[in-house]
Amino acid sequence: MLSSCHLPSSSNRGIIGSQNDLAQIIIDSPRDNQFATTSSSVSNNGNSSSNNNILTSNGWKIENVAVKDFDAVRQLCRDSFPLDYPESWFEEVVNGRFIAFGVYHGEFLTSLLVAELKRIGDCDPEDRELDGNPDSLVVYILSLAVHQLYRRKGIASILLDHLIKSVVNVPPYPKIVFLHVLATNYGAINFYKRSGFQHFATLANYYFIDGTYQSGCTFALYTNRFNTYSIKEFFNFIMAFLCRPFCSAFRQKLF
Repeated sequence: MLSSCHLPSSSNRGIIGSQNDLAQIIIDSPRDNQFATTSSSVSNNGNSSSNNNILTSNGWKIENVAVKDFDAVRQLCRDSFPLDYPESWFEEVVNGRFIAFGVYHGEFLTSLLVAELKRIGDCDPEDRELDGNPDSLVVYILSLAVHQLYRRKGIASILLDHLIKSVVNVPPYPKIVFLHVLATNYGAINFYKRSGFQHFATLANYYFIDGTYQSGCTFALYTNRFNTYSIKEFFNFIMAFLCRPFCSAFRQKLF
């Protein structure tokens, strides 16, 4: 999912769609079936319950990617995604334009998650229906990839769990995490469903791959249903309900 990146015109992959989206398209490849076996890590309310045992082992760590990781990020994306990324996008990833981190085994980048924090009103038109308030903050997952030698270890869940802990469950508390995925990418779809994401919409002819239009799906995780504003509304409703008998009695005494 390469959400804010312009595809190079020389790309021979034939992928067309929202420029805010290329992310989960990769997982329709047989080599990406690790998503079908990765354990779940995020509940429906955005609370994480991941199994991060791998990070307790010597030599494993999760860190933000940096300029030194440029070549590793570029190679991982090229091996995992069915398109040619422009060099400028890799530069943006390693220079902090996006939320970007990975799991390292020693100094080797085994995986990558790239996301973006934005207003729902700044998203593509088809995504603005996720929430009626244009000022609601959301996290859009652009890319999630795991090196083929490190799959089936729960690393994808670790990445998603880290996103929830470090971005979603801290101020300014974004309301939604969402992404797009190829409708036939069943491994990725199963992974996100197990992680608490819900199918929001099917987008007909969303992708154009190798001369063929294919549908995409929007999956969303509503993370902060009980934010400050909604708690205030709920409190006011309860107080009004509890005070109703007293208000009625007071009116009867007046009249």
